[in-house]
Amino acid sequence: DQVTEASPAAQAKLRAGDRITAVNGAPVNNLFDLQWLLSDLHKGNTAQVTVERDGGPETVAVTF
Repeated sequence: DQVTEASPAAQAKLRAGDRITAVNGAPVNNLFDLQWLLSDLHKGNTAQVTVERDGGPETVAVTF
């Protein structure tokens, strides 16, 4: 598992092993949820992505 270099995720400092739990406050319970929530975003949009990291939540801004 790795974060692709120079990707929006890398620029937002997401790490391999982070588990995405919410996008813009909407819960992510599975891959379908994540795909559906990301489908509304376009190039230049910024989303608040909450991840579980080291046992606790952390929210980062990801610009697509």
